[in-house]
Formats: sequence, C-alpha cells, structure tokens
Amino acid sequence: WSCIIWWWTRCPGGSSWTTCALRCASRTAVAALTPNRRAADRHDLGLQIVFCDLGTPGSTRFDMYAELRSQLVARGFESDRIRFVQDAKTDKAKESLFAACRNGDVDVVIGSTGTFGEGTNIQDRVTAIHHLDAPWRPSDIRQREGRGVRQGNPNHVRIYRYVVTGSFDAFMWGTLERKARFIE
Repeated sequence: WSCIIWWWTRCPGGSSWTTCALRCASRTAVAALTPNRRAADRHDLGLQIVFCDLGTPGSTRFDMYAELRSQLVARGFESDRIRFVQDAKTDKAKESLFAACRNGDVDVVIGSTGTFGEGTNIQDRVTAIHHLDAPWRPSDIRQREGRGVRQGNPNHVRIYRYVVTGSFDAFMWGTLERKARFIE
C-alpha cells in the first residue's frame, strides 16, 4: 500500500526553484531511509526512486541529477549506491542496473519518466517514490508510481510530491488533477 505526501517549501530570498526542490528532496530521502539504517542486511534498507524529467544528465542546462547525488552524499549516502537510469545505455546495462536495485546494491535510483518505462522490474524493495517535478499526463503519474506500488512489493511505499511556493509546480499538479478528472 502507499500514501502520498505533499512537500510544500518556501525558497529563501535569492534561491532558485531547483535549489529549493533539491534540498527538500535530499532531506526527505535521508529521512525516508534513516529508520531503516540500522538494518543488518543492506537489502532491508529499501530502494528509493526519484523521478525528474528536467535537468537530466548530459543536458546543456543544469544537471539536477548530479546536484541531487552530491546533496545525498553530503547527507551520508554512499555515492556508488546512487545510480542514474540514463547511465544504462543498452537493454543489457538496464537489466544489470535493475538487478542491482533488486539485490540491494542500490539505495537510490534516479531517472526520467521515459527511462523507467516498460521492463522496469524493481518493485521488490521500493519504499519511497519522489516526484521532483510534475509529468505532463495523468497516465505518467500512474506509470511512475507503478514502479513501486504493485504486486510483489511487500513494503509500505511513501510517495513524495514536491511543490515550491511561488513556482509553476502547483499549477502543473493542479492541471494534472483537472486532466485526470476530465478523463475519468
């Protein structure tokens, strides 16, 4: 089962949306994992999925993935246990990454809606799903959350949606809500 948690955050003067959203997400990811840190078996720590369609690795603009990784490392995560789906360029590399997620070798996996498409079978250990941004379609939300909230996952999955006050986030999530109601 799952629960949805909305994180509303204010940006201090001069801070950008990305800075605020990433700080909030990194703090939340640490808090979501902290209760399980005492687990003797790394597999018991759980897996957190972070969805972010903006600022993907290799983009000519700000690399949100690298920034999130550096913030997570600064808060105690091991760098090699934070992986990007975009780094897996072939189907074989993706399957290897997903196997590492299932085996407990990865604590946080970060990717876009498209890179976590069909064939992503990592639900066994998912404990948290973070939406750093809002996707364009209601079906994308179902697809994102379906990576963890599905049969075969014995864990309670927390879903985090981040909204920065004064940003376009609230409008995007509201638009998704209206689209979903219209479709139903």
